[in-house]
Amino acid sequence: MSQWRHWNLCRVVLFVLLPALTIAQPPPHEIRVISKDGTGSIPISEFSGTEMIPLRRAASFIGASVRPGSEPNAVTVSGNGKLARISDGKNFVPVAANLVLLQSPARLVGGEWFVPLDFLTKVLPSLATEAVAYRGNDRMLILGADYPEVEVRSHHAPTFTRVFLDSDRVVPLAIEDAEAEAGGVIRVTLDTPFLRTSYRGETNIDDVVERISLERRGSTYVLVVELGENYGSLRTERRGNGIVLNLVRSRVPTRGTGTAEELEWDLSERDEPGDEEAELGEDESNPNAEIIELREDYHLPAAPPEFPSDPDGPARLRIVTLDPGHGGAETGAEGQGGSLEKGVVLSICRRFRRLLQTRLGIRVILTRDGDSDLSLDERAAFANKNKSDLFISVHADASPRRNARGSSVYFLSYSSTAQNASSGGDDLDFILWHMAQASHLRQSSQLAEVMQEELQAVTGTERVNRGIKQNTFRVLKGATMPAVLVEVGFISNTEEERLLSSADYQEKLAEALYRGLVRYKDIFERGGSADRTRRSQR
Repeated sequence: MSQWRHWNLCRVVLFVLLPALTIAQPPPHEIRVISKDGTGSIPISEFSGTEMIPLRRAASFIGASVRPGSEPNAVTVSGNGKLARISDGKNFVPVAANLVLLQSPARLVGGEWFVPLDFLTKVLPSLATEAVAYRGNDRMLILGADYPEVEVRSHHAPTFTRVFLDSDRVVPLAIEDAEAEAGGVIRVTLDTPFLRTSYRGETNIDDVVERISLERRGSTYVLVVELGENYGSLRTERRGNGIVLNLVRSRVPTRGTGTAEELEWDLSERDEPGDEEAELGEDESNPNAEIIELREDYHLPAAPPEFPSDPDGPARLRIVTLDPGHGGAETGAEGQGGSLEKGVVLSICRRFRRLLQTRLGIRVILTRDGDSDLSLDERAAFANKNKSDLFISVHADASPRRNARGSSVYFLSYSSTAQNASSGGDDLDFILWHMAQASHLRQSSQLAEVMQEELQAVTGTERVNRGIKQNTFRVLKGATMPAVLVEVGFISNTEEERLLSSADYQEKLAEALYRGLVRYKDIFERGGSADRTRRSQR
């Protein structure tokens, strides 16, 4: 019986303490504060499920003062010549001549004032003498605006991959693991508590560099370069306020089996990194802690060097434009599993680009290398402006029939082109564009044929051949070179969606497109036919 009374007593104590435990929990996390003077933190507490921060702690970072108010259970926060009045249990905050509504009321708990997180965006900036920005997703409060603006980009060539780190001002840099081997990691540390950048990283770049990311670590940022299996060595260049990493290939792959000749590249003869720009820096005695002091003046870097032109005349395939369909708000088709066409085709195009550059030395241009939105006319105009020899637009198909599957390749319909040109329905410039594409229809059909054959071998749909087709796709009408639109599969088909989202399958599709282009290259440069090169690359 005494044991039963003891259990009831425990239940009573637990019943009394439980509300207090649910009202104020120990800080589960904190907000990191970044300023020119260093870093700090503001603890986050939870009150009845609402995240809140201590008022005095937040005000201290901008030099604002907190004093008792004229009314009971109220305080006044002053800063930047303005006053804000905080009252217990109220979410209306008068700030100067404005009235601000917070997401939840302020609280006075144990003699300490707490305010909700949106106080950082709605009230604190008005009381500060410098810019204040709160990044909720990162749990970061940034004080001031005088921080470096940094961008990262990469350029791929047959003999090396170049990574540019550009800054609008001097930032102390340290290169770590400069002697890393293939499969390792090179890190560049930027000694700044905060920076502004639009860079979101890159993956599946090539077999010299697998991945690049820019990460925040403590009070610094680190550019992380993950090396691929064919990485050989590192050379560095100073450029403006930034640095260029030249990641030299250990060995240069040749063309695939069945090509007429092997194409080998020598770094000392072609695409030498640094010939057209600043001289490469010498290896330091201690490459694991290389400190680079950079010039005060800043100049935007020149565009990456183009591939050397071939002197053999016009009958060479030098430049290819790849067009990953859709992008930005235009997501394209969406699979039942949530895969988006715009992301799938961009990944395939990047892999296809890598194969063309490393194996054939062809200059490859992507109409978009990120999640940007381009009009159909802009995509073709991009290829025209860069004097491309081929234009390949890559898409994923969709159908109400869930069992629809397989690839197909389209080229422009001549009948529709002729009809549009003669009808007077379009303006003169567009009619001329139609006529320009019409002159390339034969080559476009040859490219479509060999690519569809190679894709079928990967997709396993040779018995259900969707074939090559003609259509009036506007994205093809504007191109003044042979042009095709490739549908790599049906993202609306659950099984094909799973495959299209797989890195291995994307690589197989890129290899198929590569083999098709190699066969077309033989036709283009040697005046052959699709029949003559059929299946020769297997």
